[in-house]
Amino acid sequence: MSTASEPPAAHEDLDPLATEATADSEKEHDPGAQIDEERAAQDRQAEPPTPPDPEAEIAALKDRLLRHLAEAENLRRRAERDVREARKAGVATLARDLLSIRDDFERAIEALNRAGDQADLSVYKAFSQGVEITHKSLKSLFERHDIKAIEPLGESFDPHRHQAVFQVPSADHPSGAVVQVVQTGYAIGDQVLRAAMVGVATKAEAPKQAEEVTPPAETAQEDRAADRPET
Repeated sequence: MSTASEPPAAHEDLDPLATEATADSEKEHDPGAQIDEERAAQDRQAEPPTPPDPEAEIAALKDRLLRHLAEAENLRRRAERDVREARKAGVATLARDLLSIRDDFERAIEALNRAGDQADLSVYKAFSQGVEITHKSLKSLFERHDIKAIEPLGESFDPHRHQAVFQVPSADHPSGAVVQVVQTGYAIGDQVLRAAMVGVATKAEAPKQAEEVTPPAETAQEDRAADRPET
């Protein structure tokens, strides 16, 4: 018994590329569809952008400002802390080196006190030598910490490094030159710790010429001659 042949089943899953190609082909053959699509694209481009929310912008700007202010405050506090720590470290290093100088002075004074009234010349000589050694140690300490003496003898007066305590009229030095140092100054690097106390030269005044003075006796004789009557 023969059966009738069934028609082939329709494909439910179509190829997307084939479908898209078919749609494009239909658009090409349908001018009205192309015009509608172009108008829709122009309408989308002509639509004005949505204006931003002012309150949202203000809130965002306020948040950024607060963040920047907080960062600036943190930087300021960090810088102050670094400066304090650097100062403490510098002072601690100098103080540590000064302790040995203090110990030398204390030992010298104790040795002199132990001798008391029985101290002879040798004791005072040893004390003097100890002070000289301590002074050399102090100068070496100053060099390690870049502490230098200000010795301006013969230099021009500098108000930033010198303190004038008196003036000296001088014809041998230019005006404003330092002719005497009363107290040595000190500086650490470019920073003046103590200005040098100095005497400054000024221009000497030229000596005045002596005026010719008539003796009193000659003046009296001239007066008497003028008072005599003529004969």
